[in-house]
Amino acid sequence: MEFKNKVRLCIGIGICALLVGAFSLYYQRTHFNPHTSINGINVGGLTNKEALVRLQKASVDKKIYYHNQLIFEKDNVNMGITQADQAEIDAILKRQFKIFNVNATQNFTLSPKNPTIDKKEMDNVIFEFVKKENLTKTQPKNAYALLKDGKVSVVPAKQGTALDENKMVNQVNLAAGIPIVKLKAIKAVPLLANSKAVALQKAKLKALNNRLLTYKVQNTTYHFSAKQIIKEATFIDNKYQIDASKIDDKLDQINHQKATLDKSYSFRTPDNKMITVTNESYGWL
Repeated sequence: MEFKNKVRLCIGIGICALLVGAFSLYYQRTHFNPHTSINGINVGGLTNKEALVRLQKASVDKKIYYHNQLIFEKDNVNMGITQADQAEIDAILKRQFKIFNVNATQNFTLSPKNPTIDKKEMDNVIFEFVKKENLTKTQPKNAYALLKDGKVSVVPAKQGTALDENKMVNQVNLAAGIPIVKLKAIKAVPLLANSKAVALQKAKLKALNNRLLTYKVQNTTYHFSAKQIIKEATFIDNKYQIDASKIDDKLDQINHQKATLDKSYSFRTPDNKMITVTNESYGWL
């Protein structure tokens, strides 16, 4: 009888332990651990729904750093967390779950879907900062196609050290609702020789190189190839830039052959006399 009672006691203790363990596991799965924060706001001991409410009401100090240098600061900013961010809070609740070491400090970052902070104000500050930084840096140089002396080639790109203004600002926009942002240096990348844009330039210049110029004066027709009249040409930003200075020599040759002003001509008069007339008043130059 005594043995049976001991068995029953052990079974009862075991059941109680299982119940306590099950409840503890359930609590940990539905509540944030004690020292867990989201965007610097403590959500320890809260459910996912309670955490949403706290984050919606919370205000933070917005700070943006670049290489440990504070470049933007604004106090008491509401992050703009809404019901639309509940799914991300639920995901953080799952990620922070621990069976052991539940008292460990955990910090998570949540970027709101609809941040309320004035992005324009931040963008202007970051843009001006990057612009100032770039004053001491070298800009990259894009690769480009070049038509020269009848041949199309590609001038390779040159790397620089300047920061990409748009991408630096975009970093801030993507983290608009996060209290503390540490910007990474993103360098401006030049257009490379194997890019689609340069391939288009090459195609345009090759087509230009295959063209002929027809020039007619005094019933004489002249044909010039691109090589004869174009010294250099590029096609950048959908526009041709052409150095056609070589055509000047061709026009000078034609002018020498065809000019009539100040030239003398012999005519036979009706009475069968030969006279010489010099054109001094008008003519083709």
